[in-house]
Amino acid sequence: MTDTQILTRFAVVTLIVFAAVTAIGFALRLLFEYEMGTGLGIVTIIVPAMEAGQTHARRAGTALGSGHMWRLSALMGLISAVLSSALALALAALTGTALPALPTGTFLIVAAVVMIVYILAARFFLGFGQRLELKRGE
Repeated sequence: MTDTQILTRFAVVTLIVFAAVTAIGFALRLLFEYEMGTGLGIVTIIVPAMEAGQTHARRAGTALGSGHMWRLSALMGLISAVLSSALALALAALTGTALPALPTGTFLIVAAVVMIVYILAARFFLGFGQRLELKRGE
């Protein structure tokens, strides 16, 4: 699998997972008046990264190198952050929900921390997914 194929598949799965998490969140709010925490957003990078690792290992039969996984993870973190932000803004606009206003400095710090967490999660679960798939194939 090429990097473009891996990242395209990652983006598609990210959108699917984001839609599923959003639908579940709306259902929980409507049915049980329960608000999901914002921490559940990490699922939108864990599942697609793990799936990308599994798919690559299944198709290629080998693991990606460590440096290669770090580069892909950085791109996955960026893709996930951009897609999640765009979809969150679109949902807020559609539902009329006001987004909290943060001072610029605070926003930049939060964005940097989120990016670091996304990249680390992508790297861990990309490797985890391919290890699982390679063990399964033995």
